[in-house]
Amino acid sequence: MRSLWLALAALTVLAGCAPKSKVLPEEAVEFRAFRRIGASPFGDKTGRGPQVAVAIEAALEGAGYEPVDHKELLKVLEEHKPDRELGLGIEALELLRTKVGADAVVFGRMAPDWSFATVTLVEGETGNSVLHAIMRPRKGKAFASPDDVGAEFVRILSKLK
Repeated sequence: MRSLWLALAALTVLAGCAPKSKVLPEEAVEFRAFRRIGASPFGDKTGRGPQVAVAIEAALEGAGYEPVDHKELLKVLEEHKPDRELGLGIEALELLRTKVGADAVVFGRMAPDWSFATVTLVEGETGNSVLHAIMRPRKGKAFASPDDVGAEFVRILSKLK
């Protein structure tokens, strides 16, 4: 997974200030099967990472996805922190399905200047990463708000259905 992030970073450097998001979905994934998607607080030096997660979940709900219990999601992720190399453990995946009701969870990090966000969508049954993306704002050089980040994630996901 670390090598994939390095590859995404290399794409970012090679792309320069490319205005389009770069999306790397896994093959043979039925994205339309994901009806309930939660979002973990994003890594963000400005402190707005939790707001980004809430904005993504709100954008998903606005697009017809079923809401997840965000407080329960945060509790499960706090008690069972994802491992950088191994991802989510079996117990965490079970709790995400049973207590949170999540089919998948979004993890991400904002660039310090909000010019892009790196995102990973983790499937809730096996814990496999099914989507990696570098999201860029549709307008301007940086995302203006957490809502813009949520809108871009939903736009990307809708193209994969």
